[in-house]
Amino acid sequence: MKKRMRFVALLVCALMLCSGMPAYAEAAGPEAFLSESALTLAKRIAGWQQTDLTNCELIPLSDDWSEFEVLTPDKPYIVRKTRYSPYSITVTPGTVLDTDAVLDRYIGELIENGYPADSAEIVRKNAAVTGENGVCMIRIQQSAWKNHTILDSIKSCPNVERVQAQYGYSSYDYPNSPFDFRILFTWEDENLPEFPEFDILELKPLENDPTRYCMILKSADYADSLAALKALRTIDSMDTRPTLEYSTTELADERPEAREPDKELTTVFLRGDLSGDRTKDVRDAVLLARMVGGDVTVSALIADAAAADIDGSGKTDAEDLTLLLRQFAKLV
Repeated sequence: MKKRMRFVALLVCALMLCSGMPAYAEAAGPEAFLSESALTLAKRIAGWQQTDLTNCELIPLSDDWSEFEVLTPDKPYIVRKTRYSPYSITVTPGTVLDTDAVLDRYIGELIENGYPADSAEIVRKNAAVTGENGVCMIRIQQSAWKNHTILDSIKSCPNVERVQAQYGYSSYDYPNSPFDFRILFTWEDENLPEFPEFDILELKPLENDPTRYCMILKSADYADSLAALKALRTIDSMDTRPTLEYSTTELADERPEAREPDKELTTVFLRGDLSGDRTKDVRDAVLLARMVGGDVTVSALIADAAAADIDGSGKTDAEDLTLLLRQFAKLV
């Protein structure tokens, strides 16, 4: 055991010396953050309003741009990342996925989160499980559980090596009511300006964040809210870029073109990929070494803790680090 740990320590030191954090250049604009399918849909949306993206405001509603706004001159749209395919699961060669165990874990999670006991029957009735060429496909046909996906239950199976799915983007519009538009922005200074240039119906901080403000104009016209948003975005002292919020209920214009799937599958889980960059490399070994060594600060750098359980034992320890390093050395 001591020899193994010395081997691990020496190899990790070597890895740390030759590894480094990648340098990321600051993006030139919002389009640099969009995937090919997201950008394609955003351009298509602009075309619906006989304009192009240079005349639209693209505003992120999430840090990774999985949800963003396309504010055309005449109409607002929300674009959201959506999963279009079942989960495609690759397991350790020579093994099979215990789909019953996956469904049992998922049912347990649903019941633990307050869903009724008959969820078990509904899950099993709506689960579509297929498999060929060593890959298992699982889909749960029940949108009511969208906040509790089966992915975590799949990852908990020790022989699951990789999980993929096809994603894409869907566009939503149609505000639910004429006065549905709200401009949200952050202002940390105690002295909030009065904004006399805007005809404001309501301006107040949010209950859960006194530095986050909600502005509602007296006008129900989208163009007025868009103009106010653009004006607020020019204020240098604004702590965050303002966003236009509204709720939606329908797929944009019910057109098939309101969806744009990715051309390739996306890896959503890869055992050994702690950094979340969809590959296993030196950086992951360094993160795992820090994790095994008890470095509590490393948790902020780990995208998926489940990926650290290399041997599928249900815990993370030196055995996982040894196995990952042996995989790099092609000893297993």
